Amino acid sequence: MLRAVALSTIVLLLSACGSSAPPDSAAIPEEPAPSPAVFDRVAADPTAPGLSAASSQLYDFGRISVHDEVSGDSYESDVRGIAWYPQSPAGRLPVLVWLHGRHQTCQLVIGGLPLLGVGDDDCPTGIPLFESAPSYRGYDAAAELLATQGYLVLSIDLNDVNDNDNTAPTDRGALARAELALEHLDRFRAIDAAGGEGFDALKGHLDFQRVGLMGHSRGGIGILKAAQENALRPTETRYGIRALFGLAPDTSGLNIGAAAYEVEPDTAWAALIGYCDGDASDFFGSYYFDRNRLRADLAAPRYQLIAMGANHNYYNTEWTGSDDWTLQDSNSSDPHCGRSSGERDSVEDQQAQLQYFLSSYFRWFVGSEAAYAGYWQAREAVPDSVCASTRADCPGRFHYSRWPLPADRLAVLSYAADSGTDRNTLGGPVTLENLSASLCTPDDGGDDPPSGGHGCPADPTFSRIPQLALSWSGAASLRAEFAAQDVRGYWRLALRLGLNGAEGANPPTGQDFEIVLSDRTGRSAHLRAADWSDALFVPPGDPYADGGSQRTLLHGVYLPLAAFTGIDRGAVTAVELRFDATPSGQLQLADLQFER
Repeated sequence: MLRAVALSTIVLLLSACGSSAPPDSAAIPEEPAPSPAVFDRVAADPTAPGLSAASSQLYDFGRISVHDEVSGDSYESDVRGIAWYPQSPAGRLPVLVWLHGRHQTCQLVIGGLPLLGVGDDDCPTGIPLFESAPSYRGYDAAAELLATQGYLVLSIDLNDVNDNDNTAPTDRGALARAELALEHLDRFRAIDAAGGEGFDALKGHLDFQRVGLMGHSRGGIGILKAAQENALRPTETRYGIRALFGLAPDTSGLNIGAAAYEVEPDTAWAALIGYCDGDASDFFGSYYFDRNRLRADLAAPRYQLIAMGANHNYYNTEWTGSDDWTLQDSNSSDPHCGRSSGERDSVEDQQAQLQYFLSSYFRWFVGSEAAYAGYWQAREAVPDSVCASTRADCPGRFHYSRWPLPADRLAVLSYAADSGTDRNTLGGPVTLENLSASLCTPDDGGDDPPSGGHGCPADPTFSRIPQLALSWSGAASLRAEFAAQDVRGYWRLALRLGLNGAEGANPPTGQDFEIVLSDRTGRSAHLRAADWSDALFVPPGDPYADGGSQRTLLHGVYLPLAAFTGIDRGAVTAVELRFDATPSGQLQLADLQFER
């Protein structure tokens, strides 16, 4: 498979982020070449150190009261962390704030063994064997890299929140984490104005209109809530939060209300999820991605990235003593997640992923560095540095999803809970031949998200949106007809789909089908999906209900319109999917659309 065909597995959500986002169109070629090699380009690698040496400094600004939105209680928390920044700042530095997740808060210095039932503030003092767990230091390598590249990175200590966020009823620490993120920004805004606190070098060098937040695990809830709370501030104290990055984001229950999962429409969102995540195994990062896909006011991109061999803990170097998948893995035959499969990502692999994805994402969406736009615009494959191990299939280990802005999409098939299956979104008929089709919506699991994902033939399906379940035995087709559409201003035809991994539902080698575009003169152009995408794979692993890794997610299939030759793209009248490459199959389809 071509290096960048893996790219097509990634569903990317891009465009300009309103007034606060980079100008995407400036870096996009007008039209790709009509060949699968259109994706055979490698993204710029941001993992080399920048021009400046990095400085780091621990800080402690005392304590503040933070609040719980569900219980109404408040408690005190430290305002401390580590700051990484260029040794000799020049100009205004973008500001990044990183929130770790829920882990032990007090531990033995040797071995990092937790003292169960002992909170951070109660960690024995004066005894060298004990320490406050330094979870906030688990991202130092990625933070140092960005510091050399001209960014201030604040990784903050959230142990006091972790000591208070798990006894019901709570909001799982969402509001407290948000309050602390904004408090740290407030303190450094004061430093930018007047210096002090040991940070005189940063005086006059911080840009609070270029801000990005990263949240790992429950930190993912915290960054969503921080962006919401920031939007409620008066204009003069509001920060320019351009982008959020959810690192294996977790919900820990839906008791905080669905509104807590809203991403501000003008803020970019990306979620990186390990397929072997045994902690946030509900993949709720995909829920954040899907939740607002059809909203008319969407003004920033959304992404879902799946790392096939990754677990939850190895993204934080302080947590690597525990492989969270192995703790519940009784199925060694899982090809990616089994103990002896040889396909598991190492700590080094996951740290390499973190450095590439965080650096390229924030340098594009916060720093507006156009050199790093290509991957996030679905034009380029990940560089080999993303896999620290030597793997011939490195790009193919990452599947992402992209969702364009309303003005950049022309939907043909798109489903809501009350959609029909016989009409397309352009008003024309949908004709099925030898094909069974029904609309289904996986449930969200309520207060227990890992129990959700049921309601579609692929069970569980963790892309929790309405989708069309298709099954066939023998040659079959789906044809959508519509009034002539001029699609010359669009770049690609995009489908979002996933295969059913149940035994016998699909060939073990995956699926292929033909995509046909027709024009008003009756001419047609044909492409094979598998020539352009590696998204048509059967979800690997043993059944999820038995403790295995297998679950269906919807991934993107992208086909450049320039490859549909011999037709008038100024007057396209039909799109057809022909299932004729395998004897039978089952897949679920959420969207089919033209994209700029």
